[in-house]
Amino acid sequence: MLVLRGYYSEVANSLAGSINLISSPDGYIAGVIKNDMPQYAVLINRLHDLENRPQDTIRTMIIHGLSTNSIYYLISLGGADLYTSTFLKMYQKLCKNPANEDRLCRDKSFIQEVSRIDPEGKYTTDFYLRLANFNRLTEVLQGQESYFNTILTNALTREDNDEMLRNSVLLTSTMQSIFSQSSLNRYKEFTENLLIDNFNSARSNKDKLRESIFGYFIKLNYNNFAARKQGAIRIASLLPEIQEPLVPAEFLSDNKVTAKLYFYEDEEWYKITRDWLNQDGFVKTTINEKTTRHTKPYNGKTLEIVVTTDNSDVEESINSPDVDIIAHRGHSFHLIGDTFTEYIESNSKKLLYLGSCGSFGSVPQLQKQFPNAYFIADEDTGRGADNHRILISLMKQIADRERNWNKIRESTYRSLGEIQGIVWPFEKALLLYNFIQKYTGMSIETLLEKQYGYVPEDLFLVMDRCEIQQVPYLENLS
Repeated sequence: MLVLRGYYSEVANSLAGSINLISSPDGYIAGVIKNDMPQYAVLINRLHDLENRPQDTIRTMIIHGLSTNSIYYLISLGGADLYTSTFLKMYQKLCKNPANEDRLCRDKSFIQEVSRIDPEGKYTTDFYLRLANFNRLTEVLQGQESYFNTILTNALTREDNDEMLRNSVLLTSTMQSIFSQSSLNRYKEFTENLLIDNFNSARSNKDKLRESIFGYFIKLNYNNFAARKQGAIRIASLLPEIQEPLVPAEFLSDNKVTAKLYFYEDEEWYKITRDWLNQDGFVKTTINEKTTRHTKPYNGKTLEIVVTTDNSDVEESINSPDVDIIAHRGHSFHLIGDTFTEYIESNSKKLLYLGSCGSFGSVPQLQKQFPNAYFIADEDTGRGADNHRILISLMKQIADRERNWNKIRESTYRSLGEIQGIVWPFEKALLLYNFIQKYTGMSIETLLEKQYGYVPEDLFLVMDRCEIQQVPYLENLS
C-alpha cells in the first residue's frame, strides 16, 4: 500500500538499509546472505512491478541507496531472480556510468573492492560469471589479467559437473573474444595453457566430460592460438567437427508453422501481443478465456500463433507434433519456475524461444531437460516488441523453407535492424552439449553415470540431434 500511495522514499530507504545491513562486514553471515539475497532480488522486482510507471522511481531509489557490498552480493547470489534491467542499473552504478549508459564501464575501481568485500573469494567467480551471462565480462576485465586468470581457472575446474557444464556454456563467447580480439591478446598465453594442459590432464585421468569441454574450446579457437598453436592444431584435427544445426524439415510437414506463446497475468504483454497480431492481419479464434488462436495465410502456407496465460499444458505442447515453436513471454523468474519447470523433459525437436530478461543464463539447465531443442535466448533485457517482430520474421522464413538459422538471423536484422543481446540456435555457446555427445559417443546422462557412478537429478535424456560418432582417445599433445 505504501508504494500505491506514493511513499517511494520511505520504502526504498528501508529496503536498501536492510540489504546494506546484512551485506556489511559487521552484519555478514554466510548462510543468511546466501538465502536472503535471492529473496531481496524478488522483492525489488515486485516493488518495481507494483509501481508500474515509466519513471521507475522506487527501483532507482533502492539501487541509489545500495552499498557496493550489497550490489556485489545481489549480482552474485540473485541469480535468475534478478531482472536484467535491475542488473543493468546496478552495473551502471558500479561503473559510475550515466543513467542511460550500460555498455561501457567507465570506472573499474570496483574490481579492487571485490577482494575487500569478499576476501576469501567465496562468491567472486559467481559474480564474474553473472557478468559473463550479460556479456560484460571481457569489457570489465580488460587490463585485469590476474583477476581474469583466477576466475577462468575457478570456473572451468569446478568439481561439480553441473556447475562445470553451466560455466562452460556461459564462458564460450568470452573464450571466442580472447582468441579473436587483439585488445585481449594479453590473455592468450594463459588461456592456451589452461585449455591444452587441462585437456591432457583430463585425458590422462580418463575424465571424458572435462576432456570434451576443453577439447571443444580448443576445436573452436585453434586457428587463433599463438604460442601453442601446433599443439592445438594436432588436437583439433582429431576432434569431431562442430556442426551448426538446421531448422528441422518437419516444421513444415503439415504445411503450417505453429508457435505457442506462454504469458503471465502480472504483465500486459498478453493483451498487447493479441492487438499486434490483429494489426498484422491475423484472424483470431477464441479457444477459452485464457487462450486464443491467430492464423494468417502466407505464400501458400499457414502461420499459426496460439497465445495463452494457461501454462498447465507446456509439456503437452512440447511433445505435440502440431507445435513447432514454444515461447516463454513472461518475467525471468517464471521461465524455469512456471513455464519450463524441472519436472518437464522431452526429446522433441522444438524451437524454444526464451523471451525473458537474461534468459541465456537458463539455457544450460534447459539443454539438459530438452536435449534436442533449439534455443533463442536473450543476454540482456527481454523486450516484447523485439520478441514479437523476430518471431513473425523467422516464422515467415521457415514457411519459405529457409533452414539455415544464420541466414534467418541475417535476414531478420536486415529488415528490422540489429537487435542487441539475442542468442540464436547456431551460436557456439549453444553447441557444446551436442559436441560432448558426439565426442564421447554417449549421452551426458550415460557419461556421468558410467564415469562418476551417479547422475545429478536435473540431467535427463539422450541428445541425438547430430549423428553420434566415437572419436578415438588421443595421446598427450602440447
